[in-house]
Parts: sequence; structure tokens; C-alpha cells
Amino acid sequence: MGLYHCWHPQHRQTTIEGCRSCRHIELIPADAMPGGAVGASVSNRLPLPQIAGHNPQAFVQQYYQANQPQIPQPVTNPNQAYQIVRQNTEPMPEEAPELFDNHRTAKWQRPENRQSDAPRAIISVDGRPAGIQDLYKGASGFLILSGPSLNTLNLELLKQRGIITMGVNNSPAVFRPHLWTIGDPPHKFHQSIWYDPGVLKIVPERMSRSRVRVKKPDGSFMDTQDRVKDCPGVMLYYRNSHFSPKEYLSQATINWGNDEKAAKQNEWPHVLNTMFAAVRIMHYLGIRNLYLLGCDFYMDKEREQNYAFPQHRTPGAVGGNNLSYTKLIRMFEALKPFFEKAGFNVYNCNPDSEFKVFPYRSFTEAVQEATRGIPQVLDTLGWYDEDHNHDKRKPKQKKDKAG
Repeated sequence: MGLYHCWHPQHRQTTIEGCRSCRHIELIPADAMPGGAVGASVSNRLPLPQIAGHNPQAFVQQYYQANQPQIPQPVTNPNQAYQIVRQNTEPMPEEAPELFDNHRTAKWQRPENRQSDAPRAIISVDGRPAGIQDLYKGASGFLILSGPSLNTLNLELLKQRGIITMGVNNSPAVFRPHLWTIGDPPHKFHQSIWYDPGVLKIVPERMSRSRVRVKKPDGSFMDTQDRVKDCPGVMLYYRNSHFSPKEYLSQATINWGNDEKAAKQNEWPHVLNTMFAAVRIMHYLGIRNLYLLGCDFYMDKEREQNYAFPQHRTPGAVGGNNLSYTKLIRMFEALKPFFEKAGFNVYNCNPDSEFKVFPYRSFTEAVQEATRGIPQVLDTLGWYDEDHNHDKRKPKQKKDKAG
């Protein structure tokens, strides 16, 4: 027997029976717990809200006092506390890693209050920091969204040297990007993206154990035994849903909008959108000139196809998307001065877009700027000849003291 942990903010509890209110549960087998057994009754277990606000040591001590008769070893430092929680709450709740201010202090702090740009916002599938912050330092990148205008562009130009591309959702159906991210559940996205080793997939950490779905020849769908974390080229990111323009570029986790709870506490509307995460990830990776493609920000109920790829949308869904666009426009307008201050330049390559927060840049000009100074045809003659026009530093001649 094991423990069921429910991390839903309204249902948080740790019980033997599990949370019956929703699907946000994960089973921790008894043999995975220190000591190999569950030693306390359900009534003695402490739900997370009762201990939130304590420091990490107190959290871990109460965690074990509630789940086994004796603490196996004293908790002496925050790093040890973090590792204990990490090992025994798998998968970790979205916010758990950042509840610890860092591994050197004992502060307990929510991720939206963090000020530093922590390199562990993106991790490998085994939980280690990926070490890819500023991987493309100072480079230009293209964010490929899913608006129909994407089909009007000569996307073959994006295959040139010097260009980095990131796709979102099912936009790789139109163009195969270097990078890809999502915000919605993994089963909404084509299996060819998941199984493509040539696309680096940066997805929410909480989705790492979700199963990949495939579409069979008869048009039906089937869940596979493959999990997201088992697919090639996958990295994970911790995300938050507390929108703060001032902290958007420096939070230790990746923001993807404003959830309902946050909307009641701040001035921003309730909206969650992959575009928030994608823009933040591109900045995190060092991109400083970002060009938006397929950024239309308008759907039409009478139009047969509102995406760059085939996908039906009901009139209600179209109206919901258009409402979300108006919210995003307001929120990106708030982000714009902080982008400018950070030297993060964003351009929209669709002149007819409803998203006019950032200046327009033609697609041709954007490609020219991104590839400037990078020859597309490599002249390899002479590169292996060490003495061919090689700028060798001449040894210093000793001065003749007699002279």
C-alpha cells in the first residue's frame, strides 16, 4: 500500500484512499518511502496547507512525523530537506521545487515571489539542471505560432544557417522547428512531434509522466505505453501561473499566464496561453531578437480553417479564443517596457495581425537580419592548411643589451 498525494490547490491532501475529487493524484508506493512502510493513520496525516509557511526543515520533519513513526535521520540543512522531498514526492507538484528559496537558505517562498533568474527553470528528464540558459546568447529567433497567415510565408527560408526556430502546439505540422513547447495536455499533439529526435521538446515538468497518444490509420486515437519523459529530445520546465510584468523575465519558473486564483489577487485577467511560456523560454535561452510568425490574433466563425493546419473549432471556441486574444494584448502591452529595458526586441511579421503591441518587421527583413554575417555556402578551401594566411603571433625578439 502507498500514499496518494493530491496537489490540486483546492483538494491538497495526503491519504491512503486518495483524492476522490479530481484526477490530480499520484501514487507513491510504500516501498518508495523511507523505512518502507506507512506508519501513521490517515487522521494523523497533515495536508499541505496546514504546514505551508514553515521553513523546509519543519516541513520535512512534519512530513515524516505524519507518515512514519520515526524520522530516519535529522534534517540539518535546506539542501538535504529539498532532496528528501524530491525523492519522496514523485512527480513533484508544479510549485514544489521553488518553495525553497534556494539550497543555501531556509526561507520558504512561493515561486512568483522569487526575484533571481535561476538556471534550473529548465531541467533534464531525470531532474538535473539542464544548463541551457543563454544557450543562444544574443541570437535571433523565430517563434512559429499557428495563425493561418503562416501559410503565406516562404518557410523554406527558415532552413538557412543562422536561424533558430521554436514551434508551439501543432504548428510543426506546417514547419519542423528546432525547438518546441506546449501548455495544454500532451495528448492533444501529434505523435510525430513526440517521436522526432531532431526537435528539442521543452514541456511542463508536471506532464513528464503523461502518455503519448497516436492516431491510427482508421482515424481513431489510442494511448501508448510511452510517456513524455521517455521520448527523445525532451527537457522539462517548471511553470507558474501568477502573471507579474515586472518579474516575468526574472522569475525562477516559466510563466504561462494568470490562473483564476491569481486573477482574484492581482489586476490581471484570468488567461493561460502557451505564447507566454514560449516567449519566456526563448528569452531564457538567450534570444534577444524574436520574430513572431503566424501571430494573427483573430478567428472568424465563418472561416473554415482558423489555424495554419486543419482543425475544426466551434463558434463558442472561436469566441473564447478571440476573448483570450484581447486579454493577451493587454498583458503583453504591460510586458513591453520591461522587454525594452532588458534589451529583448520582439517583432511581429504579420502586417495584418490584430496583435500590434510590437513593431512590424517583414519576414524577408527578419530573415536577412538573422542571417547577416553568416555565409550560406561554405568555402572550405584552405581551412586545413595551417600555414595558409594564418595569423600567428610572432615571438618577441630579445633586445641586444650591448646595443
